[in-house]
Amino acid sequence: MRAPPESENPAPLANGCRAPKGDQAANQINSQNSDTVRQGQGAINSLVRVHRSWGIPTDKLILWLLDRGVSEQAMTRPYCIGGGRVMYHRQSFETDPNGKPVIIFRAEDRGEVTDLVAWDPVTGLLVSWRGQAFCLGDVDDVLNTATYFGGGAFRIHETPVEWLLAERHGIVIVRRELCYAYLAHAPRVAFSTVEFASKVRRWMQPPKPTADLYVRAPA
Repeated sequence: MRAPPESENPAPLANGCRAPKGDQAANQINSQNSDTVRQGQGAINSLVRVHRSWGIPTDKLILWLLDRGVSEQAMTRPYCIGGGRVMYHRQSFETDPNGKPVIIFRAEDRGEVTDLVAWDPVTGLLVSWRGQAFCLGDVDDVLNTATYFGGGAFRIHETPVEWLLAERHGIVIVRRELCYAYLAHAPRVAFSTVEFASKVRRWMQPPKPTADLYVRAPA
């Protein structure tokens, strides 16, 4: 869109000169964009602070991970796994001092935190705080062409333990109903077992249309 002519509705500057309306609009847009970026970054930082504030898993859960071969490095890098007690609500959860003890991870997109994911090792239940995360890990790795360079395959793990044992390479699916949207066009996907590969293959089937279709009769 073209800016208006310089002579049209000039705006005063601090030094007594007058700026064209186009420059004023551009400054306002830049300011608004900066505010949007700051708000987005603030939300990301807020999720990180929340994750840290919830603390670490119970000693019992940490020992449980160690007994299954998960290394200390896998628990602490690139960020330290969290813990807490939660109550589940369908596709989300909230903290509750009387809830189940869980391990809490971060869901990421290009390294930025987008959601928090609670995992109950007893039941295997994996749910995100906002109810938005498709997976545990960095979802950008699914879509990034560099993942498949040179014949590479993208790894999908069945459980968070498997993911931790792989030093957090790949993902763990949190929301099965989103598999078609994220995985249907992935060139190569690798699994640890045939059984789990078959499950994900079923989850990747396109959803059935739900729209009602009408044809208007001629007048």
